Amino acid sequence: MLMTLSMIAALVMLAAAVVVKILTVELLATHHRRCAHLQDQLDAARSDLRAEVTKRAAVERHWRSAEHRRHRLRVRIDQRHGEIDVLEFDQSARAAHFDLLTSHLVER
Repeated sequence: MLMTLSMIAALVMLAAAVVVKILTVELLATHHRRCAHLQDQLDAARSDLRAEVTKRAAVERHWRSAEHRRHRLRVRIDQRHGEIDVLEFDQSARAAHFDLLTSHLVER
């Protein structure tokens, strides 16, 4: 059975098409593996970023809470200082009034 030149050319072209198809499939598989690997890296980076953002938000909440507590403590301290000043003034006023009354009684 003799093959004609056109049949040989057709077989060679068919073989070339099969080889190209196989190479294309392999290149696509490689590309998909690389994309999957990059997607995994991206997901890991996003997860790390979310964790850091959550951690930073917790630190900022703690900081604001501590600042709020410090402010409330300063307000309470200032109130107590005011109360002490009023008590000291009241005591000095009573002492002055008592001194005035006793000096008045001593003069009589």
